[in-house]
Amino acid sequence: MTMRILKIIPGSGEGFLCENCLRDQSLITKLCEQGHEVTVVPIYLPMPDAPGCAAPPVQPFYGAVRVYLEHRFPFFRRAPQWIKRWLDSPRVLRMAGRRSATSSSRKLGGLTLSMLRGEHGGQAAELDALCDWIRDTQEKPDIIHLSNALLLGMVRRLNATLNVPVVCSLQDEDTWIDAMPAPTATLIWAEIRDRVADVAGLITVSRYYADKILPRLTGTAAALPPVRVVHPGIDVPHDRGRASPRAEQTPPLWWNVLLDPDGFEALDLILRAFTRARQSPSCGNLHLHCSGVTRSVSGHSPSRCRRLGKHGLRQCVRFSPQMLDAEERLAFIRSSALFTVLHRNAAAFDLSVLEAMACGVPVLQPDAGANPEILALAEGGAMFEPGNAEALSKRVVSFFDDPSRLAVCAQRGRQGVAQHFSAARMAQETLAAYESYAV
Repeated sequence: MTMRILKIIPGSGEGFLCENCLRDQSLITKLCEQGHEVTVVPIYLPMPDAPGCAAPPVQPFYGAVRVYLEHRFPFFRRAPQWIKRWLDSPRVLRMAGRRSATSSSRKLGGLTLSMLRGEHGGQAAELDALCDWIRDTQEKPDIIHLSNALLLGMVRRLNATLNVPVVCSLQDEDTWIDAMPAPTATLIWAEIRDRVADVAGLITVSRYYADKILPRLTGTAAALPPVRVVHPGIDVPHDRGRASPRAEQTPPLWWNVLLDPDGFEALDLILRAFTRARQSPSCGNLHLHCSGVTRSVSGHSPSRCRRLGKHGLRQCVRFSPQMLDAEERLAFIRSSALFTVLHRNAAAFDLSVLEAMACGVPVLQPDAGANPEILALAEGGAMFEPGNAEALSKRVVSFFDDPSRLAVCAQRGRQGVAQHFSAARMAQETLAAYESYAV
């Protein structure tokens, strides 16, 4: 059955795409390929067109710059219309999009709370305009899908205006909210608990995140709506990605690591493990490249950098800033003999792990977050005890002690991602959720 779907997402501008954005884009594209009618409605920032889907509005609703200024400085609400149109212009929003990658939730707590208050918040007029636009210019959708729980403030007005089931995805909202000052974060969680029962159903990206987030959503007024777990998916390249390097090759073998910006605790763990691993003869050709470090490494890990120099490893380690461009990140992954991504908080799901295995790169991940779920299905790597540098170094060495292990992991990972984590599978399971929630 063909469905008419309206997807409301925070736009991304033209630069950085967060995990939610990548998941949404992949889902939208695959639903359109399967013949469903998808209308994408971006808020805050524009969104690139998805092939085969209805073009999104020229301008997003809730223009990011204007909405922020109106919340921060209420007198902006009385500004002339020409100023508001300029603030919503593509040029201004593109500039805002380029800075969105470094946005801090600590500065956006008040605006987040106001948005969650929906019809009672400072953006009520924006919400009315969005609902009127959907009702007056679009064919009535079969279902409305919100990208994340921070958009739950829209649901009551959407329900009242359109009488259409609304579903909501859940992915790492807790990390964003909990980084805010305590009083604001407490109010935000209370508002989410009050409004989550308004949706017809919830879709989480992993069983790990469902078990983590659902107890925090349980309110006293009503039971939680039905919940489904749908793992994100990607398209596996038709080529073989890259040949998995063998441990006896003479060119440097790269252990590439993605870190959170300023994740110096994780960086220290990686450097300690690398120093130990290099003492093994099988890792004598191993080099390390850490991406995500945005400030002076020597200023935050001076003892570790001195140890690198002491062991003659300073030239074997590279540091680079956070990779915001998807193609740059893929090139970084493809150049790896072994790939790791570390976060300050365990991730609800990490698409970079799938991308690496799809490219034929074995992964080495902490036994935390959704990693056990991913590697149980796509056996393209191994896990280590979080925070344990010695255990991590032993895992690294184990990959290069046996020259065949990298190739075996590369093959299993590609096959596992194609079988269990394809974008087509994600779309099919999401459609099944839609159909069950739309009854």
